[in-house]
Amino acid sequence: PLERMATEVEVWTGRSAIASNVPALVKSKTHRRAGGPSDDDGLISSQVDDDGGSQYRIITTPSYLKGKLRDYQVEGVNWMLDLHRRCVNGILADEMGLGKTFQTISVVAYVKYTLGLA
Repeated sequence: PLERMATEVEVWTGRSAIASNVPALVKSKTHRRAGGPSDDDGLISSQVDDDGGSQYRIITTPSYLKGKLRDYQVEGVNWMLDLHRRCVNGILADEMGLGKTFQTISVVAYVKYTLGLA
């Protein structure tokens, strides 16, 4: 249990080999699961952010989700993915009925199917 906790702390603080390889996993299509999106689908856009790192953004609802993300939900998903990339926690909060659960499911699905980390 203590070793597992130490490993998780290393992953979440970015000190492990897994955390440092996340950008490489995203760029290489070899770690994607069948049925996940590809860059050819036009679902994921790649940009370079201010700190020189590569930033991937969802621009429309990925094919592995049933339903359709609205524009403000896509913004929320991209914000949560940016927090995930930076290993920072955040709280998604708004009024009831605006789709926080669907946004959270979208982030978990992105991490699973695109990053292969689930």
